[in-house]
Amino acid sequence: MMAKSEEFDEFLESISHLEEKIVKLILQSDLTLVEKQFILDHILIIPGKRGEHEESKAI
Repeated sequence: MMAKSEEFDEFLESISHLEEKIVKLILQSDLTLVEKQFILDHILIIPGKRGEHEESKAI
């Protein structure tokens, strides 16, 4: 049985992985650069949001 802290760490890791996938999908979309940046600036991933997405710095 996992300790609660291990479960929480696993949860945070899976959220981080999902966030990376979402950013990648947004950047690969046919949206304009303005639309992509708007989405990246306003997207909310629970439990938190990264300060800056490395991938979005190229926009």
